[in-house]
Amino acid sequence: NGTTVVCLLPARTDTRWWRDYVMQATEIIFIVGRLKFGNSDNSAPFPSVIVVFDGLKLPGSSKRPIRCWDYRREELY
Repeated sequence: NGTTVVCLLPARTDTRWWRDYVMQATEIIFIVGRLKFGNSDNSAPFPSVIVVFDGLKLPGSSKRPIRCWDYRREELY
């Protein structure tokens, strides 16, 4: 219905939910490195990804951008 949904998810590319749902996304951005939240001493025990579902675009209607974001350098490539 035109709603855009942005998800921060674990990058579990070997799972069924990844194939069934994430691969239908309009954009997938892998995050370089492991995320830390707040002043935590530990980082996440898994890689992360930002997944965008754009309700105005149909899945598979064009090439899906798959990119990487290095949050430490603030670079998207």
